Amino acid sequence: MNRMAGRIEVKEWGQLPDGRTAHLITLTFPNGCELVISDLGGIVTKIQVPTKASGLQNMVLDLPAPSDYLAARSYLGAIAGRFANRIEAGRFLVDGVAYQLATNDQPGEVPCHLHGGNVGFDQRMWRAEPFSEGDTLGVRLDYTSPAGEENYPGELHATTTYRWTEDGTWEIEYVATATAATMVNLTQHSYFDLGAARTGHTLDLQLRVDAEAYTPVSADMIPRGEIASLAGTPLDLRSTTRLGDLYQSPDPHGHLIQGGLDHNYVLNGTPGQMRSVAWLTNPESGVAMTMSTDQAGLQIYTSVVLDCGPWRKYDGVCLEAQNFPNAPNVPSFPSACLRPGQVYLHRTEYAFRPLD
Repeated sequence: MNRMAGRIEVKEWGQLPDGRTAHLITLTFPNGCELVISDLGGIVTKIQVPTKASGLQNMVLDLPAPSDYLAARSYLGAIAGRFANRIEAGRFLVDGVAYQLATNDQPGEVPCHLHGGNVGFDQRMWRAEPFSEGDTLGVRLDYTSPAGEENYPGELHATTTYRWTEDGTWEIEYVATATAATMVNLTQHSYFDLGAARTGHTLDLQLRVDAEAYTPVSADMIPRGEIASLAGTPLDLRSTTRLGDLYQSPDPHGHLIQGGLDHNYVLNGTPGQMRSVAWLTNPESGVAMTMSTDQAGLQIYTSVVLDCGPWRKYDGVCLEAQNFPNAPNVPSFPSACLRPGQVYLHRTEYAFRPLD
């Protein structure tokens, strides 16, 4: 489909183990800004934008084929759900009824539920509908999760809409409704490198986050209600910090996780209102990314256990806007329960610009 403002192209990407075919949808503007999306897991394989020093570059880590993404189990570029992040022991109560989910992760050798279970939304085929609206190109992704899938209660209908603009802004909107009370937490799990991993300069990436507190965890990676100040810890990113320096920070109290970040930050500002919350820059290529969201939390993961394709530890930075981990089991955290008649609605935006 051709329009004055841009071009939408749909092509086959590869066959899945069940025989279905995954597709790639490419949204391209004349200036070279390009967003490439799959109907498999809503995976984003490319965010191409101009950089000040290096021309057009991909801002995210990618893999060649859908089979590579399924084999990696790193949630690379995908939508995470039905509940993103961890749930203690894979258990929660809804109206006094206990539900046991898969325990597909074992940090500290303690089983927990992670990113929706054995087959989360990242591995599901979504119905993709490309569209154009004025100067915006986009894809609307729909998936209906049956009641009992991964043992979650209630049927959940989820719509994730990606919008892409010529100035290099990627907007994400999540909408979900349920037929019975259930737990929902959706996020996008792209690994941002701003082109640095391809040149071996990921340690030079710089990050700033508008947060004064976080939710501490023990060896099992599960928060249980405590909210602690970031002040005086190597996790404090209120000032722009070179990631390589952060990884080498003195850490006598063991705040870092495997020498990096896998932490939920309690964002400043009012949940439910869009505000800028994180800034990631690559001084080498000359590109900056500003992240905005209406969510309460931001899980920052610096690929501390990444090992897929050519990508290794520290190669990407996941900035996952979401509810707090283990929210279904912590009454003081924002509620993750979605009931019939309610609408789950959240927005996140990543804006890429050349450095001044």
